[in-house]
Amino acid sequence: MVESIVDIDGFLSAKGGLHDCRITDFVWSLKANRLALSILDLNAGFFELPEYLGSQPGCLAFDDVVSVQADVVRLNDNLWIYDVAYALRDGSHAMEFMFTPAGKMIIRFGALSFEPLLEV
Repeated sequence: MVESIVDIDGFLSAKGGLHDCRITDFVWSLKANRLALSILDLNAGFFELPEYLGSQPGCLAFDDVVSVQADVVRLNDNLWIYDVAYALRDGSHAMEFMFTPAGKMIIRFGALSFEPLLEV
């Protein structure tokens, strides 16, 4: 079931800023004006801590994409999120992903949703 994320700050806070989340797929549909990130476990930042609620694979879908800026070097099959910053800029949402060991991506978009996945 697709869930619209209205309180983006609250979502990111509940998910530990997506720290240590692993991106497995990145799909940008120009026709649908949608960018989707498949994430292995949205709760990864809490792994081995009492706050860990279990694995939650899913897809973050950015709709009405205005722009994407990326500086990413893929060193292997893993792209790990170190931190995420969110802001509302010029009437659109902006999310900046910082990756480990290096790199970043900024997505400007109109709406964000989450779809749980059985397997990523």
